Amino acid sequence: MSIVRLAILLCLRYRPATADGVGTFKTTHVGPKPLWNETHVDRLKKDLLQNYDRFLRPEHSNDPTQLKIALTILHLEIDEAKSTIMLDSWLTLEWTDSKLRWNEKDYGGLTQIKVADHEVWQPDIFLYNSVGEGEQLPRVGSKNVVVYSKGKVLWVPSIKLTALCDFNMRHWPFDQQRCYLKLGSWTFSSQEIKMENSSMCTVEDTASASSWEIEVSGEVTSTKYACCVETYESLTYRLNITRKSTPYVAIIVPPAVVSTLLLLAQFWLPPDGEEKIILNGISALMINMFLLYFNHQSYTTSGEAPLIVVFYSCSLYIVGFATVSSVVAYSLCRMKNPRPLSGCLRSSMRSVGKWLLVNDVAHEKRGQPDDEDSDKRRMLANLIRDEWTFLAVCIDRLLFVCTTFAFIVLAICLA
Repeated sequence: MSIVRLAILLCLRYRPATADGVGTFKTTHVGPKPLWNETHVDRLKKDLLQNYDRFLRPEHSNDPTQLKIALTILHLEIDEAKSTIMLDSWLTLEWTDSKLRWNEKDYGGLTQIKVADHEVWQPDIFLYNSVGEGEQLPRVGSKNVVVYSKGKVLWVPSIKLTALCDFNMRHWPFDQQRCYLKLGSWTFSSQEIKMENSSMCTVEDTASASSWEIEVSGEVTSTKYACCVETYESLTYRLNITRKSTPYVAIIVPPAVVSTLLLLAQFWLPPDGEEKIILNGISALMINMFLLYFNHQSYTTSGEAPLIVVFYSCSLYIVGFATVSSVVAYSLCRMKNPRPLSGCLRSSMRSVGKWLLVNDVAHEKRGQPDDEDSDKRRMLANLIRDEWTFLAVCIDRLLFVCTTFAFIVLAICLA
């Protein structure tokens, strides 16, 4: 007798749901009442999810699910070395689930209900150009899903996106990068999931704290792949990312100007002094330090060196050439037994010196012998040494003009 009674209780306990006149479902509860007072939300959740299969798309095969996607960017980080961009964002997804409808009057006027995200069906949205191993969008924590009485489902998870991007560092640190995020279903074709052209994307104020300015535009595209007959829709966000170059200007531009001025100023120093070689050594050391800094800050993954690095590299070559010319000029002025210059070279040097403003310098070098320096041979040696010094000064002035012209051409080409 006890076995029969137990079987009857089990049958009554698991009595199937019955449909009402409006097409919704109600569950008849048989058995002892719970210790707590059952609310309308408890009853609604049981009626909606008791026989719900969250792994099946809630529409007929010939009825596509209309999906709306909106992206809100909270923070942006860029890794030039790995050619990736990382975004902390909110992804707003909205669709209609015909299995999650109810009559508001039957449940105390409830217009919406919050359930866990794993309890209802979700579209399998993937980031196509993700760095990961093809996993679904990585979520940060578990966010509830808001279900409305008409079947509309709203889900706003927090996600971390890491996408590949081809960086062009040619104009670093005044560069502008163009990246994209391609979002779409991995298994559902356009006949099953239809993305609406509401590619809205907003950038929150917290994203302005990064070192980039972001402009975003999006569009829905349809693609047919070689593996399948159907077409697949995807939402592509195009990101125009501009680097905030103000901090770099204060670090990079002044040393470039100072090193150029030092390099040009050394051509106006006396050719027989050692200060020119020391000044060139300081300039070379400064440029080498900044080249090491650029190697640490910028990454030339595109195969092209940044223009600012090209400028400093060319400046280093010019400093090396100027150092060699300073050593040559110093040797010309310090020769012990110099030979006199030829008449043709002396006349050419004087005519060129007028244009290079060197005549006065040459006259200062030509001192008249005093009473102690009355020997003709010694006086002739001094005059010959002054002529060689005058030649070295002319070479310095000519190199000054050529170097100035080279920097002007370099600046125009790299601008």
